Amino acid sequence: MVDALVLLIAATLAAADTPPRVITLDEAITRAEVANTSVLSAIERAREVHAVADGAGRSLLPRVTASSRWSMTDAPALVFMSRLASSSVNAEDFIPSALNDPSPRAHLTTRVGIEASIDAFGQVGRLRDAANATAAGTDFDADDLRARLRYEVTVAWTAAAVAREALDVFNAAVGAAVSREGEAEARSAEGVMLRSDLLRMRARRRERDADRARGLATVAQADARLAELLGASTGERFVASGLTELLTPPGVISASSSEAADDPLVGPALARLPSVQAARRRLEAARLSEAAERRSGLPEIVAGADLSDDRSAFASGRRSWSVGALARVSLFDPTREPRRAEARARLRTAQIQLEATERGVRLAIPAARQQLLASLAAYDAARGGTEDSREALRVVQERRNAGLATLTDELETEATALRAALLELGTRADTRVAWEALSRAAGGLQ
Repeated sequence: MVDALVLLIAATLAAADTPPRVITLDEAITRAEVANTSVLSAIERAREVHAVADGAGRSLLPRVTASSRWSMTDAPALVFMSRLASSSVNAEDFIPSALNDPSPRAHLTTRVGIEASIDAFGQVGRLRDAANATAAGTDFDADDLRARLRYEVTVAWTAAAVAREALDVFNAAVGAAVSREGEAEARSAEGVMLRSDLLRMRARRRERDADRARGLATVAQADARLAELLGASTGERFVASGLTELLTPPGVISASSSEAADDPLVGPALARLPSVQAARRRLEAARLSEAAERRSGLPEIVAGADLSDDRSAFASGRRSWSVGALARVSLFDPTREPRRAEARARLRTAQIQLEATERGVRLAIPAARQQLLASLAAYDAARGGTEDSREALRVVQERRNAGLATLTDELETEATALRAALLELGTRADTRVAWEALSRAAGGLQ
């Protein structure tokens, strides 16, 4: 059953439409930043908000309109107004019969107008600045998403690399178990080995087969997660290149102080982390919006000018112009106070979110550093344990061949060596992920 499952999983991995591409961690991060759907949607969202901000920035620019209207009427008042507008009034037009029952008259009016809002009290300017601050915040949100994606890709890529290296360990263990079982069958047939020992070796080989099957399933899952983050198309597969040793500058991870506020990484992180910058831009936008809303009851002033061309025939007509200004104030607006309350609440929310974001940075950096220190210590211990367990297995095998150790001793030592090798892989992966977690918390490490 286990052999069939191994063959099924292996066949599934080999059935891809295209051969897998071996990819390094840096290549995986670069690929994710240009192909991941979350990043692409964040970029489009930023463009959308920038378009809104651009529209708000142009709200004080003059608006130019043009219109043309043709009509025909025999309404006395409209006919007389048409003659007056086109400067075609004659003495006979004042005859009562002409005034009371005029002939139908066609009229063409062409008008060009220009209108501009005057931001006398600064309300529009604050709304424009708030829109720009919001747009800047979405840019930082996109940068923060990239940073989060980098961390997720690092975790997924590391998991995929560890899964394949663990599978190599399982394959080697299966090969050794099969070889030992074959020798045991020959010795059992010769009567040199007890059948109970042969059965124990066979059980251990089956256990290794099960480990390999689980390893194959883990590889498939890890590869699928990596492909998802990299925006892989159907049939496209990526294989993580092997893990490398992580050399960490001691000064970066040394615990300089037990107080988070004194951490040397906190200040630079607060200045460059996209999440903090985005929260600050949202607070700025909320302040400007609240200030603009407080001025919403002040007069609105609009200046404008019109140029008109009125004619009843294409050959004759008259042009006229007008200039003026409009001051409009809303004496009662039932929605004004709810809008102001909403703006104040939005401002308080932005203040709380900024404080929470900054507090999270101050707490995250020391915690991430301690995690990295612990991971490095665990990796160093696991690496030593792997070397010791391999040597112990070699000694036990020699002693068993010499009749000084039992099969139980060898099997238990072999299991310990396997666990040690897997533990070393896991702690090495944890170190890579912990380094990336500290880098993300501090806004990048050199």
